[in-house]
Amino acid sequence: MAIAYDAGSQGETTGLTLTVSHTCASSPDVVIFPACEVWSSVGVAATTCTYDSTSCTEVDVVTYGASTSQRISLFELVAPSSGANDIVFTIDSSQEIVAASTSYTGVDQTTPTDTPSNTVEASATSISQTITSETGDLVIDVASVYNGADWGADGSQTERVVNDNGAAQDSIGQSSKAGAASVDMEWTVSAARPMGHIGVNVNAAADDGRVPVGYGRCGPSSFSATTQQTDISRLS
Repeated sequence: MAIAYDAGSQGETTGLTLTVSHTCASSPDVVIFPACEVWSSVGVAATTCTYDSTSCTEVDVVTYGASTSQRISLFELVAPSSGANDIVFTIDSSQEIVAASTSYTGVDQTTPTDTPSNTVEASATSISQTITSETGDLVIDVASVYNGADWGADGSQTERVVNDNGAAQDSIGQSSKAGAASVDMEWTVSAARPMGHIGVNVNAAADDGRVPVGYGRCGPSSFSATTQQTDISRLS
């Protein structure tokens, strides 16, 4: 089953919680990937995430910047509630929270993602990783940059959500790219900045092999019950 983009959402605030509405499709193979970046001049706060009050699993987290003052967290939740529901990010002290979240259909519900990888740059105009994947899967990534209004994903990727946070302290974005043996993911910014990046392969749901009524493996049936009955009568 092919993985398809479902929806994106974004939001930002300064406080203990950030609530963002996100609408998921009504499908048996949906996974939502909430992501946020927390900035704190006094150190990074721990982050938890729920969707429609259900706890999301942390896929990966990476800290970067001076005194590790920035933290990116990527979460996942299989079979999320359909329709519009709230993603709620919670931290343990009031800080700036910036979010960019996505959801996809056609994702394996048992093992939605492989082992993630992350990298950071103390001061650079680009950040990149090569992610192991395979044809039919999808690679997604989350990137964050300090004060980076003029930035974006490489042209070979599809930007899904880019939250520039009003060109304030931090920006966060998600993109995707079709799976292959290895997939390069890169984000660039116009001037050198601290940057962080998480990349992960998303596994496609297996084709369940169901065949529509009236179809054979090679296409529509070319015979009818009447024809079969006539053929049988000729044998008598």
